[in-house]
Amino acid sequence: MSKQVYTASLDRKSTVFHHHCTDQLQIFGIIIDAVCRVGDIGKGGYNSLSRVQQMETLNTWKDLIDSSTGFASPYSASSSDDILWRTTLGNVFLGEGKRSSAYNVGHERGESSIRRIRDDDRPIWEHWWAGWNGRIELEDTPPGIEVPEVRNIGSSVTRASTGRRLFVTRRGYIGLCPSSGKVGDVVAVLLGGSTPFILSAMSKGERRLGEGDSEIQGQNAFVLIGDCYVHGSMDGEALRGEGTDDALGVDNIFLEWSFHSLFSFICQRNEAVALDWWSPTFKAGGWNL
Repeated sequence: MSKQVYTASLDRKSTVFHHHCTDQLQIFGIIIDAVCRVGDIGKGGYNSLSRVQQMETLNTWKDLIDSSTGFASPYSASSSDDILWRTTLGNVFLGEGKRSSAYNVGHERGESSIRRIRDDDRPIWEHWWAGWNGRIELEDTPPGIEVPEVRNIGSSVTRASTGRRLFVTRRGYIGLCPSSGKVGDVVAVLLGGSTPFILSAMSKGERRLGEGDSEIQGQNAFVLIGDCYVHGSMDGEALRGEGTDDALGVDNIFLEWSFHSLFSFICQRNEAVALDWWSPTFKAGGWNL
């Protein structure tokens, strides 16, 4: 069984219907907001050159977060620095303690040591950030922090950010989405999924019209782009109405049928299948952390 660290739709289940005439999947979910700003695509930091490129991108993400947080945002009680360090990690940490490997002793059983980050991880991230920006020597750690911990944090950032974009929504939600995410896409929680998803609205010309299915045309028709991390919306907050004036209502959402959209959603509901959600490319297994 995989270790599920996100519960965006709580324990709510959804039935998926396939409309043959229009070749669409009907799923129940909640549309949280629309994307209004996106950052550059994150790059890996595996050598000196890519390290510089990685930090150039992450620093532009920092600027985007700094300019997007304020009194009117959903994160008025959080600092931009707190949003930054948690979002660059996807709020999860690979590896434990002093281990330089990203896996614990359960690695022999195929169990990755993935956990939610804690407040006491922040000094480790801050040391990595300063070191990766060239302000200090990465190996010159202060008391209480070990070099393998710093390396694990760096690996966690790389895996969470590589091949993804930082995005900001109209109401100020901040997160990470696939590289193909763009302004105008919507962020949604699909019932039964462990993470939110990025959806791209289909134009009328893209929709397949089928006899007897006209009632499902015209609204909430999307192409599934992929899963995403939304800071403050990974534990059912959208379903509970947190951060909004009113609880968001569950609605019908129609997805263009494809093997990708059906398989990716099913895999999120299948606890027997595990894959790191931050993978920059789609792989079988989906988003069931």
